[in-house]
Amino acid sequence: MKYVRRKRDAACFNPENFERPISVKSCECTEYDWECDVGYDRADRSSGVCVAQHGVLTSYNAPDSCSGYYTVT
Repeated sequence: MKYVRRKRDAACFNPENFERPISVKSCECTEYDWECDVGYDRADRSSGVCVAQHGVLTSYNAPDSCSGYYTVT
């Protein structure tokens, strides 16, 4: 998204019917557009695949302060 703002000290204005040209382009998602889940990390920069972290203990239990629903991925 792009936002264009007028400078605070500018003494100009755009009329109501002023329109800026808009260009929309779709792009393909890659592995790097997503985050790895808890307990996983990127294997290497070239592949971008998420792999389990060895030696890291991840607790999936609800926190003690939880008094309702707790979502686990």
